[in-house]
Amino acid sequence: MYYPLYRPEGLFPPVETTLFEQSLRASRELFNHGQTVVDDLAASETKMLNLMNAAQAGDDKKVDQIVQSTGVPVDVETTYTPTSVTFRLRNSTGGIARCCTLTINLVWTDY
Repeated sequence: MYYPLYRPEGLFPPVETTLFEQSLRASRELFNHGQTVVDDLAASETKMLNLMNAAQAGDDKKVDQIVQSTGVPVDVETTYTPTSVTFRLRNSTGGIARCCTLTINLVWTDY
């Protein structure tokens, strides 16, 4: 449950949707890029196996190389465990360096 910080009335800035709208548009791009990563990996069992093996071996360079080979034009921060991988894609808009983030977590075993 979310509990907003208490602020006396009148201390919030007026609502302005311009930056929020820009963030929404930038988020659409991230969804498309995330779809590209997922589709590219799903299309190749070899790529899936290579990613999983590299993650289990702790081979950061190989994991990054596989993710970059998907062709997405934004930086993808990748973290992994021996049982899963997490991709964090970020975009910027309106002078805000990190307006939006898309996180995709994928598992390959349930233990």
